[in-house]
Amino acid sequence: MCKICKKEKALIEIPSQKIKVCKNCYNNFFENRIKKTIEKYKMIKPQDKVGVFLSGGKDSSTLLFVLKKLYPDINLQAIFINLGIRYYSDKLEDLVKNFCKNLEVPLFIYNLPEKEGYRIDDFIFTYFKDKVCSACGAIKRYLFSKIAKELELNVIATGHHLDDTISVMLNLFFQGDFLGIAKLQPSLPPLFPNQVKKIKPLYTTPEKEILYYAILNEIPFENFKCPHANVTPSKKIKELLTKLEDENRQIKYQLLSVFTKKLIPLIKSNYKEEVLSLCIKCGEITSSQDKICSRCKRIELLEKIDNKTLELTKEEFEDYIKNLNSNWVLIDLKNRENLLNESTKKLKRFFKSYRDKHIFLTASEPEIGYLFTLKLRKLNFKAYNIKTV
Repeated sequence: MCKICKKEKALIEIPSQKIKVCKNCYNNFFENRIKKTIEKYKMIKPQDKVGVFLSGGKDSSTLLFVLKKLYPDINLQAIFINLGIRYYSDKLEDLVKNFCKNLEVPLFIYNLPEKEGYRIDDFIFTYFKDKVCSACGAIKRYLFSKIAKELELNVIATGHHLDDTISVMLNLFFQGDFLGIAKLQPSLPPLFPNQVKKIKPLYTTPEKEILYYAILNEIPFENFKCPHANVTPSKKIKELLTKLEDENRQIKYQLLSVFTKKLIPLIKSNYKEEVLSLCIKCGEITSSQDKICSRCKRIELLEKIDNKTLELTKEEFEDYIKNLNSNWVLIDLKNRENLLNESTKKLKRFFKSYRDKHIFLTASEPEIGYLFTLKLRKLNFKAYNIKTV
């Protein structure tokens, strides 16, 4: 029986508490913790217009679902940024549209390729090809602020949870970036005029418990991985924390307490705050001495690239090879698609003999050929996907 109400049959265990409870008690426990976090840090006021940036993942979707349930009268605005990642972003957009329609929350969609003329995929042609997530993060931070102003929001909420917070804190600690740690607060007031407050209502909520809540409440979320996702230091730290949690289920909360109650106050008392200014190109906040923000510096890299071709139709392929003489090869990946799951070393070995050629790929599904193209580009092969359907 449920350890809380002692009336209903227990369906699930609360990982951080190690007690088995029914669906209703799990939901109440989960929602009350989020509400306490919001109230403790005074994140939301009745008159606020709150924007929730949706990624299509479980965290941001759960956040919107819970905010709608806890605060039915606040002015909620869902926002989705279509980053132009082929075969990925459009799927997420469809998912988010249906979710917001069913939840009856207005949705604003910002299409990056249409609005700004480039895709996140384009960074595969820069030295960020192995760190596309870093470039993507800078772009999204800029867009968060831009869209918030356009929609006249005064609060933006993101789905960063306990595991995100602790893993990033530890990663920054190992790097010696103490000012970065001090910024990882659950509620950040505007740093400059015309900026908005940024809040993290899931700040004290473990990732696993978000997953359980999403499944129990049938919240739709993506079950496919971004093709640019890499194993970052923060992700490795998450894996380590999961192992440590087997021995001490409170380890994440203990680390959070050390950071927020001891380390961050110490940092603030000994370090001068960064000098902020407005970017001379886009007008957003930057701490860079040359007054050019990280987003604009990354865009400058894209402007230097003439040919950003990664995918061709059959007709475009036939025109493309006319100027390549014999310096190209066409590879059918059918029955070889398991190579996607192989190590980088094996992938390099398989395509080694084509290192100096333009490699054109076909597969049973265009999406698979495109995933191969991205992987090979990151390994410095001149690869292209042929879209046959």
